[in-house]
Amino acid sequence: MTILDYVKEQHAPFSEVPFNPIDSLILTKLSYFHFEHFSEHLNKKEKHLPKIKDLLKAELFPKLLRNVQHPLQSQALLINMGMSPRYRDIKFAYFEEKFDQNKIVQFAAITFIINETLAYIAYRGTDSSIIGWQEDFNMVFTFPIPSQIEAVEYLDKVAKKVKGRLILGGHSKGGNLAVYAASQSKSKVKDKIKAIYNHDGPGFLGDFYKGEEYLSIKAKIHKTVPTSALIGLLFYESEDYHIVKSNRQSVYQHNPFTWLITGNDFQYEANISRRAIRVNTTLHQWLRSANNEERELFVTTMFELIKTINVTDVSELNENVLETSLRAIRAYRKLDNETKKFIRLSFRDLIKLYFNVLGRTNLTRKPKRLKNS
Repeated sequence: MTILDYVKEQHAPFSEVPFNPIDSLILTKLSYFHFEHFSEHLNKKEKHLPKIKDLLKAELFPKLLRNVQHPLQSQALLINMGMSPRYRDIKFAYFEEKFDQNKIVQFAAITFIINETLAYIAYRGTDSSIIGWQEDFNMVFTFPIPSQIEAVEYLDKVAKKVKGRLILGGHSKGGNLAVYAASQSKSKVKDKIKAIYNHDGPGFLGDFYKGEEYLSIKAKIHKTVPTSALIGLLFYESEDYHIVKSNRQSVYQHNPFTWLITGNDFQYEANISRRAIRVNTTLHQWLRSANNEERELFVTTMFELIKTINVTDVSELNENVLETSLRAIRAYRKLDNETKKFIRLSFRDLIKLYFNVLGRTNLTRKPKRLKNS
């Protein structure tokens, strides 16, 4: 069973089946929708806010799902939520979005009012824009990134407006934003936070995990990653995560529609895949071997190359691969000799590290059941 099946089959109200990790993952998927078309309705008094069932209008679907990843599955999810007695009366409010090519920021968040005593803040993960991906890569040399700052400000504003307890969550970068926002929030806001869900979101560099801000919320964090985790284990220095089964392989497991469910919880695995261990070990060793300036030069140069070939969306990289590759090669040749040498050596070091760790790393752990919130 996947989240699509769960939405179809689970009709019990939250008073009977409490909010659980599956509900969190489902709501994080809605954060990718284009709620800006409802901005005039999302700051009303709570009793006048729109509900999920109000989205079931054919003319709204093209706007809501524009450029959303997995559009057919996303549409099916929305339709079934709008008909489900568990989800259809959930209200949504306070949608915010920031996208700036100059400041390299791609941020969005929305709040779902579950009932009078509980609300869920969903932070959007990385979309398909090159700017969104560049902001993610900037994490290797910049902290905090602009979206993390936006996430803190958003939480502070919503906490003042919403009654009852708060649950924070997000998928991919959204999970990282949820953890960061909670950690940096004021003590009064921390007291309102019931749980934080990080669904396959990256971690943090530096001493973040040793800081009092993180330690003050650590017990509330529920982190889930698939067996072939790549994104979810980046910069992650803790073993407090839960390994979820998926019906796909490799990087395709990052897609929440592939995660498997039994009852009101995920299906769990005991171990991360060997391939994921090798890749993550390689990346962590490479990051430790490069200083901050080198990381910045590498990331900045790579994305400058992408911009010179007029690509603004990740999907474009898969279109006409030959022509795109030729444009990239021509752009690379125009770089100065020092930069070209640095890029070559960086890729060489990554490849050498990968083969050095090949087959010799074995991280195993038993999964823990996530408690319902």
